[in-house]
Amino acid sequence: MRPEPAGGATLVRSPHASQFAHMGFVYVYHDLFGYLLKMSRDVVDLLNAFATPRRVEEVAASPDLPVEPEQVAELIAVLVGQSCLVPAGVDEAAQIPELYPVKGAWVLCVRDPGGAVQLLTSRRGAVVRETPKAWERRLWDRIDGNRSVRTLHEDLEAATPRGRVPPTLDDVRATLARWVHHERQFVRLSHYPMQMYRPVAFPMPPYLRSTMPYEPFDPSSPPERPLLERRVVTATSHYRDDTRAATTRFDDDETTLSHLFREPHAGLRGRSWGGALFEALAALGALQPTGARILEIGGGTGALANGFLSALAARWPRRVGRFSYTILDLSPALGRHQRGALADAPVPVAFVPGDAERADLGEAAYDLVISNEMIGDLGVVRLQREEAARVLSGDELPDLPAELADVLRRHPAVLAEEHLPDELFLNVGAFRLLERLARALAPGGWAYLSEFGDEHRFPVLSEHLDHPEFSIHFDHLRRVAADLGLEARFEEVVDLLGFDGTVEVLASTRGQFSALRDVARRHGGLLEKRAYTRAELAAALGPRLPLECLEGLSFQALARRVMGLAPTDFKALLVHRPGPGRAH
Repeated sequence: MRPEPAGGATLVRSPHASQFAHMGFVYVYHDLFGYLLKMSRDVVDLLNAFATPRRVEEVAASPDLPVEPEQVAELIAVLVGQSCLVPAGVDEAAQIPELYPVKGAWVLCVRDPGGAVQLLTSRRGAVVRETPKAWERRLWDRIDGNRSVRTLHEDLEAATPRGRVPPTLDDVRATLARWVHHERQFVRLSHYPMQMYRPVAFPMPPYLRSTMPYEPFDPSSPPERPLLERRVVTATSHYRDDTRAATTRFDDDETTLSHLFREPHAGLRGRSWGGALFEALAALGALQPTGARILEIGGGTGALANGFLSALAARWPRRVGRFSYTILDLSPALGRHQRGALADAPVPVAFVPGDAERADLGEAAYDLVISNEMIGDLGVVRLQREEAARVLSGDELPDLPAELADVLRRHPAVLAEEHLPDELFLNVGAFRLLERLARALAPGGWAYLSEFGDEHRFPVLSEHLDHPEFSIHFDHLRRVAADLGLEARFEEVVDLLGFDGTVEVLASTRGQFSALRDVARRHGGLLEKRAYTRAELAAALGPRLPLECLEGLSFQALARRVMGLAPTDFKALLVHRPGPGRAH
């Protein structure tokens, strides 16, 4: 059982509690059990106050106590419950025999025809490989989440051929401790067998299926205000200053749905993402063979534009001269890549550097504007519920720039909901973009804005990226559009683009796919980041690495998951400026 704190107890920070930092928060990973706990900096400072054995009363009475005195008992109980703090002198490893090993959800196991096994993961961009010993292979094969460490050891003893020395319980314990460690994360240890967990009545702890990919935390570093506690959050500087190659960004760090479907795919009924988007907008009447001035905001690698314009040229080969295409992008690195990728596009493409929230897009300058999986990168504002009324009444708030407060006052409907949460984020950058589109769209013009989010859910931070990105509250965008005299309708992207949700594709994570790519390279194969069907992946891996040799891969219906994304999380707002279309 986990140790419980006692009055007057002498506690110490567990030597297995490793600390990592991301977006202003600290994540403590327990290298012996696999527990994962997210903490604010003050709680971490409380934990680190026990770097050497100390009595709880001593720490609580300290003049430099990092938390409020009334919080100490509750926080210490949590830290003890997660084995971040332990009674001085306790042997944590003594608990292992009674725990239940559970294989990590995204571990890749390569098993060659001769029986050799290699376990792989990827941590912070580096692939981690281990070739288990013969008895460790047998241990790995027996781990099912329902047998305790002690039972597994007894099974190994019974299966050891006569005349050979079986592994000791300490041997098994040491191997599992190595497999749980944050550098591998092949295994987690559960206090209960997996068969006991039930979705509602007794849910499985999230740490059993999570990964911990962040950078080590330096306790001596100056405190960083967590993103979720800042008044204004934006990814502007991240994109403006980023120098990574476009393929690196979208293959390794920020894979988008459109990137995964940049080539024709069975899930899009033989079309690319850009081609499917063209067909959807043409069917809507947003594009006509008479021509259009098209603006794409945030062009990524240029693949969407390439697929879009190729489909346009195939549909109206004699009318391509009536179309123009412009890409506005904040990132110089992406802009350079787009120029090369679209040099031979069937419609000449113009490239304009600029910030979507501030750029002057002109008056009635475009007939169609496309913003695909970009608006989540625009600025958000954080408010407390009681601050909303103050903003609308004209009060100034600390750290809230006047220009952003004015945006909210121009669109009071977004703050007029009867039941605002105690704390809320607002997609103010997307509101500002809509204001620019209301001016830039010609009468009869259309805009397509897509991103992950929901119709009525307030924005939430996507914490797995290396920069801030928030989901979109699409009903707020619809209200802002109405304020601006624009018509708007909400769509599910999978429905709009005509996905076949039954097609099965690879469901993976960045870490597992990096490991898979490494294995493929060592066997002479080359894997690009895309939505692989089983047949496509087998073909890409080649005959030297049969798919049957790989364990831990998951293929799921596209409607549920593709790589690490859930397509049904992605929504779109179709915006129309009323009026007669431009004569071409």
